[in-house]
Amino acid sequence: MSHDQQTSVAPMRIEHDSFGDIAVPAGVLWGAQTQRALLHFVMAAERMPVGLIRALARVFFIFPLAVAVDGGRYLRMASAV
Repeated sequence: MSHDQQTSVAPMRIEHDSFGDIAVPAGVLWGAQTQRALLHFVMAAERMPVGLIRALARVFFIFPLAVAVDGGRYLRMASAV
């Protein structure tokens, strides 16, 4: 067997979920459900745009924090108009 034909077998562990047992590489931090997703769905190399991540941060973190600091006065003024 030549060097190109040799295959190395990575150590695996068995994880269990509601669908049964599945082999997961030993060195990863995910479990059975993530391993099934990797096997059944194509993972794209496309990343989320930075602008979208920033917009989501504003909506789900910065705006609620500002409302908490403001004590809700802005929301009460906006609803009164």
